[in-house]
Amino acid sequence: MKSSLTFVLSLILISTFCFAAEDILIADFEGDDYAPGWKTEGTAFGTGPAKGTLPSQMDVHGYLGGGLVNTYLGGDDATGKLTSPVSPSSVRSFPS
Repeated sequence: MKSSLTFVLSLILISTFCFAAEDILIADFEGDDYAPGWKTEGTAFGTGPAKGTLPSQMDVHGYLGGGLVNTYLGGDDATGKLTSPVSPSSVRSFPS
């Protein structure tokens, strides 16, 4: 019993540390075009965020908000690159 309680309390403590950090918003995709500084190449991304599932695409779900980056524009053959102005790996940490 004591070991089970210790295990459960340990899981609670670990999960608290894992989820305690605030998310850092790099950009949102709510507008009609990508934010200034974002660079698109190729055909996959279009001129701005998709507002959901694209024609002939299977249902897209699980995103938050009204827009998302969707690489299905033009179908499976579309290719390209979308580059953000700020690399998430260059973001170290922000004071609370």
